[in-house]
Amino acid sequence: MLNKKFTILRIIIASVVGIFLFTYLLFLIPWVQNKVAHKIVNSFSTTLGTPVEVGQVRFSLFDKIDIQGVLIRDEHKDTLAYLKSLKLRISDLYFSDNHPTIKYLGLENPKLYLHRKTEKWNYQFILDQLQKQSDTNKKNNSFDVKKIDIADLEFISDDEWMGQKNILSSKNLLINIKSNSGTNISIDQIIANKPYYLIQNKKGINTAAASDTIRPRKKGELYFNNSHLKVWANEIQIINGKISIENGFASPTSSFDGDHIRMREINANIYKASFIEDTLLAKVNLKVKEQSGFEIKKLNTQFRMTPEIMEFSNLLLKTNNSTIGNYYAMQYQNLALDFSDYIHKVTMKAHLSNASVDFDDIAYFAPSLKNLHHKVNTSFHFLGTVAAFETKDLRAHYNTSSVSGNFSMKGIPVMSSTQINFTNVNLTTNYNDIAQWIPPLQSTELNVKSLGDMNFKGEFLGTIYDFVTKGRIYTPLGLATTEIRIKFPTQGEPNYEGLLETKNFKIGKLLNNDIIGFVNFNGKISGSSFNAENLKTKLEGNIDSIEVNKYIYTHITTNGFLQKKAYNGLLGIADQNINFTSNVNIDFNQKPKIVALSNLKYANLKALNFSNNEIQLTGKLDLNFEGDSIDNFIGYAKFYKGNLKGEASNLHFDSLTLNSSIQNGNKKIVISSDDVNASVFGKFNIYQLPASIQYFLQRYYPTYINAPKNSPANQDFSIHIKTKYFEPYLKLFKKETAGFNNLELDGAINTVKQNISIQGNIPFANWDSYSIRNGKISSSGTKDSLHININAGSLNVSDSTQFVQSQISFHSSNDHTNFSVQALGTSALQEIMFKGMVQTYNDGIAIKWQPSYFILNQKKWDINNLGSLVVRKNNINASNLTIKQGIQEFVFSTANSENALQLELKNIILGDFTKIFFSYPNLEGITNGKILFKNILNDFEFDANVQLGQFRFNSDSIGIAQLKMGYKKSTGEVPFNLNCPNTEYNLAAIGSYSIKNDTAPLDATLYLRHSKFSMVQQFIGNVITNIEGRANGAIHFGGRIQNPFLLGSATLDKTSFLVDYTKVRYFIDSSTIQFKEEGIDFGDVVVRDSKRRQANFKGKILNQGFKHLVYDMEMNSPKIELLHTQALDNTNFYGNAIGKANMTIKGPEENIKMVINVDVNDSAHIYLPNTTSKESGKSDYIVFKKYGNTAVKNADIPAYNLVVDLEVSANNKTKIDLIMDELTGDVIKAVGNGRLKIRAGNIEPLTIRGKYNIESGKYDFNFQSFIRKPFDLIPEAGNFIEWNGDPYEAEMHIDARYTADRVSLNELLGNSNFSNAVRTYRGSVFVIAALRSKLSHPEIKFSLAFPTGNPISTDNEFSQFITRLERDENEILKQVSFLIVFNSFAPVSFSNTNVSNAYTVTTIGINTISQLLTKEINKTVTNLLDKVTGDKSLRFDVGSSVYNSANLLDPSGAGFALNSNKIDRQRVNLKLGKSFLNDNIVVNIGGDLDFNVRNTTSIQNGNFQWLPDLNIEFILTRDRKLRAIIFNRNSLDISGTSLGRRNRQGLSISYRKDFDKFIF
Repeated sequence: MLNKKFTILRIIIASVVGIFLFTYLLFLIPWVQNKVAHKIVNSFSTTLGTPVEVGQVRFSLFDKIDIQGVLIRDEHKDTLAYLKSLKLRISDLYFSDNHPTIKYLGLENPKLYLHRKTEKWNYQFILDQLQKQSDTNKKNNSFDVKKIDIADLEFISDDEWMGQKNILSSKNLLINIKSNSGTNISIDQIIANKPYYLIQNKKGINTAAASDTIRPRKKGELYFNNSHLKVWANEIQIINGKISIENGFASPTSSFDGDHIRMREINANIYKASFIEDTLLAKVNLKVKEQSGFEIKKLNTQFRMTPEIMEFSNLLLKTNNSTIGNYYAMQYQNLALDFSDYIHKVTMKAHLSNASVDFDDIAYFAPSLKNLHHKVNTSFHFLGTVAAFETKDLRAHYNTSSVSGNFSMKGIPVMSSTQINFTNVNLTTNYNDIAQWIPPLQSTELNVKSLGDMNFKGEFLGTIYDFVTKGRIYTPLGLATTEIRIKFPTQGEPNYEGLLETKNFKIGKLLNNDIIGFVNFNGKISGSSFNAENLKTKLEGNIDSIEVNKYIYTHITTNGFLQKKAYNGLLGIADQNINFTSNVNIDFNQKPKIVALSNLKYANLKALNFSNNEIQLTGKLDLNFEGDSIDNFIGYAKFYKGNLKGEASNLHFDSLTLNSSIQNGNKKIVISSDDVNASVFGKFNIYQLPASIQYFLQRYYPTYINAPKNSPANQDFSIHIKTKYFEPYLKLFKKETAGFNNLELDGAINTVKQNISIQGNIPFANWDSYSIRNGKISSSGTKDSLHININAGSLNVSDSTQFVQSQISFHSSNDHTNFSVQALGTSALQEIMFKGMVQTYNDGIAIKWQPSYFILNQKKWDINNLGSLVVRKNNINASNLTIKQGIQEFVFSTANSENALQLELKNIILGDFTKIFFSYPNLEGITNGKILFKNILNDFEFDANVQLGQFRFNSDSIGIAQLKMGYKKSTGEVPFNLNCPNTEYNLAAIGSYSIKNDTAPLDATLYLRHSKFSMVQQFIGNVITNIEGRANGAIHFGGRIQNPFLLGSATLDKTSFLVDYTKVRYFIDSSTIQFKEEGIDFGDVVVRDSKRRQANFKGKILNQGFKHLVYDMEMNSPKIELLHTQALDNTNFYGNAIGKANMTIKGPEENIKMVINVDVNDSAHIYLPNTTSKESGKSDYIVFKKYGNTAVKNADIPAYNLVVDLEVSANNKTKIDLIMDELTGDVIKAVGNGRLKIRAGNIEPLTIRGKYNIESGKYDFNFQSFIRKPFDLIPEAGNFIEWNGDPYEAEMHIDARYTADRVSLNELLGNSNFSNAVRTYRGSVFVIAALRSKLSHPEIKFSLAFPTGNPISTDNEFSQFITRLERDENEILKQVSFLIVFNSFAPVSFSNTNVSNAYTVTTIGINTISQLLTKEINKTVTNLLDKVTGDKSLRFDVGSSVYNSANLLDPSGAGFALNSNKIDRQRVNLKLGKSFLNDNIVVNIGGDLDFNVRNTTSIQNGNFQWLPDLNIEFILTRDRKLRAIIFNRNSLDISGTSLGRRNRQGLSISYRKDFDKFIF
């Protein structure tokens, strides 16, 4: 039973298996599979709503399906999809599992064609059909796919409705899926091999805006993922992909073309990608190349994409040469909508840090930058769309340059209206970096390098057609500020306006112009067009200051228009040293034409550095000319109503005109003014004028002068120059210039006829030490020879050499010149006569002398006839060439062994020759020696070895000297060794002088060997003089000869010096002087005076090369001599003073202050001459002869300025002598006390302040030398003299008394009735003189007094008589005169009227008692002659003077300094005169009595001399000041120390003029 059951079971199982096997085998039959496939296809067709065609189906029952040739058509029967083959591998549980697994899905050549011409796509009907079925069949038939392998994928989306075609293809696409559970898909790997994606934009059928066709999303609706898929991909690999974006149909350009973007060789690795909801995340590594050559070598980023943003974070982008990193994102609201309008709708956001951008990469996108091979490092924050964005915190670096700021643009792609803002710009750069960006700067004429490190701070605002740029540029040259607006309208010319300001900008360096310095400018520019034809520009500006020619001009304004190649404007300068306005018109349309009217109101040419002298220029300028070169200049330039004002002249001229014109084919240029006329007339080219002269000179001296490069042709013109009073103009610029008046010069050049000529007359011309008088020049030349004659009435060739009757001639032809020079000299060089021939070679010259000579200091020097000298490169030869005078001789000879020239000096008197060339220093001596000249024409050298006998340096007699010196042109050094082994001057100087060193050529050391030290006087000025003593030491001399610096020290032994102003000599036993860079330091030393009184002295003399001396000296002593001057030393005051002293000497030599404080504790005697008028005359028979530069210097003009402040505290040891009259000898000798402050100097006028109270003294009265009777200064009368500045305006109060003894009153009383006591009186009478008012014009009143206790002193009647007599000033003067002169009264004759005493009136010039009494006596004698002869024309005059006889022997006073204050001789002049012809002829007869007044005099054997005179004067003018005089005079004659008489006769002219002050 059981077996039966098993049998049945086996049958059932076998049947089931058989049925299954049968079914399986049945499905293996192709016919059955096709039938089943058709059933399935029909089902699909029904499901899809469109026919589905399948070529062949092969499958196994459980795990494999292969389908060939699947075709799906759309509603229009066009192909919608095609699949060549499909391979499907299914898991074994396919039929049993609700979630089957597809292990492999292989698709070969799948093609999908999407298309539309309306809003409806060609696949929309399928979606609709599927939607219906999905509504009825809700069963979830999900399955899991593990691997998808697609080969030759092709996806085409042709959207004709919107105008875009997309094509996606791939050679291979492999997808490995981890899991697939409904909407969750996890992919392990996607590999796309050679994918290709094309986006082709074209014109769409739909004309509505894209926004009208795209439905906005509903709230919560996903944009990309309506199915809510969740997809993860561990790795996506793209191999050798391509992307193309095509816009339009034009051919692509070679650079990056936005209409044709073609990327190739796309290789990417994408990791950890996810697509959840609407967010796509991935880590991307990408490489790609664009058809332009641009390449992304590396793109690493964390990619995120949502419907609102496409983000690249952690970005690293490397291109061909650039590296960019950090962050980039694109933000949008609707991907399709916004990316279709990317420029306006997509917002980009970027943060770049330390990005390196190479302009070679940018050039792919901006080809105009292809030549900028630069790399810039940059960082910035970017936000905005292409149409409107801003970049903040922009920082960029290039080499050493950097820029930062904020940048924004708004309005792209319409660039004409795009607003560009570049703000907070901070640019730092330099020339080297700028030149890399702007190569033309490397070839500009501007000195752009001088801008150095520049910094610009500013902004750029506006559009490319209307923008404003403003900012500040800081450079080493200065600061520039600019604000300019430029507009480029769609029609018309561009226009612009703006401001430009500079501060201390060194524009001269930028322009490579040393004349121009800095400029401070503030200006405005406005106008239109950059085309010269249409240019119209207005310039307005203020130049606050500009430096030109080292002067700073201020307040300059300009205002003008530049239009159509023409400028019209105003220029004004309102500087303190120039005031100028001008209206200028310049037209450049054809030949430049300039018309200008200018007004130069004021110009200080010295301040403007156009002149070394003070010159002020004013005038007006009128320009009107045209021409594009100097040769076709036609018109005029006129300077009129001009005025030139100099330091000592003021010149006016009506006009100065330059006129150029064409007359009958000849050009004429004329310069004319009030004082000069010049013209050039004929056929000439101005540029060829130098060549015209060169052409002729080359014919005469072909060796020296080359032919011009272009020989001038058809030059035929004449030149004429004539001056009038031209000298003042030259003196304005150079004071040493004189003459050039009435100069006339004519010349002509004709290159066709080949002749040249110059004729000229020079009445007088002087330039520095050169001058010519009555000069004439005549020259003529042909193509072969030139002849020149120069004649001069006088010719000065140096300040010490002058010639008269000078004749100079030259005849030159083909390098041969015969010359002749003849002249008479008026100085040391008295005559010259030179004749000879000069031959010029290309390597030297030769001179052959004809009989020649010169006379020097009355000594005739002969030059040997036919003596010759040849100096050529390889031939030096002197033949029979000697210059000889007596035993003096210059002998030239050839040193053949060295190809050199030797000059032997024999007994040459050095001083004869040095005076020809210079006057300082004065060098004298007898010179012998040899000088060897070598390499004369090349590297010139000489060696000299000379001996000097009786050598003198200035006033110092040195003795003998030996000098060795040399010179080499190659080094420029002149080494020398001077040795002076003498007893007095034992010294040596060893060193060198460099010709090539302009700043410090001298380098020598002076060695003093117990030598006299007086030569140092030349370096220390004139405050300390007459240095005596000996010195040892070494002193280095450096710098320049004119102002050397000295370094070293000298030890002094028994030295003394004289303080020049005080004339006190001080002695130093021993000291050391230091010579330092800053000057001479005398150190601290003890000095003593002649009586061995001591003082402490210290001092320095600071200097700069012994120029600009500054003194710093002090001396203090309890008792020493401070003053020891004589009358000849100081005419204002002199004397001696000894006391406690403090003396300082300080200040620069042009303002030295000597302060002396003296407290007299020993003795002092001060003399104050009261000389307020002088007479000066010059003897016409005395000739002073001077040589050299010193001849033009006045010896009385001091070389320095010294002011002395002397304060004297006087006691009764101080004597003051007021010399009231030097001629008569009237002196007030006073003893008293007071404090006097005396200020004087060599230029400073004498001033005295203080009061001197007189205790006692005398008024020495000297009447005509016969009567010497002193007045005693009355003690306790309150006598004083008080000074308040001017010494001659001192207030005086002096009462003096003269006593006449044993005087009788009989002559005075006459027949008057007086008491017997009065009439019988014989005794003393006191003459009281009261001197009041000013010292220069004192009022002198007399009164009489008698001894007290005498009866007449109490007689009232007599007292009344005396009072009446004193009231009659004429009568009292007469009585006083008789009392003093005759010791007696005169008869009384009272005046009828009581008038003031005429002799107290200061206008008649009576200043002393002697003058008063002398005039009274002369008046009395003249009246007596009138009464005796009855002739009122007779006049009697007696006068006298006193003097020191030492002055006769030595007028300078130098030899008699000790006695020059002592009066030892008297001269009394007696004269009787008579006039004729209404006082027009005056005859004076008289003479001088000259005699000794002291026992001891400087003149012996001359006690008394009578010197008679006869004088006849002819009055020539009404004012009687000009007179002709015939004279016979006798004067003293001196023989040894004895006096005699010399007689002279002659005729002279006299002119007399009164001065308030007379300074000499």
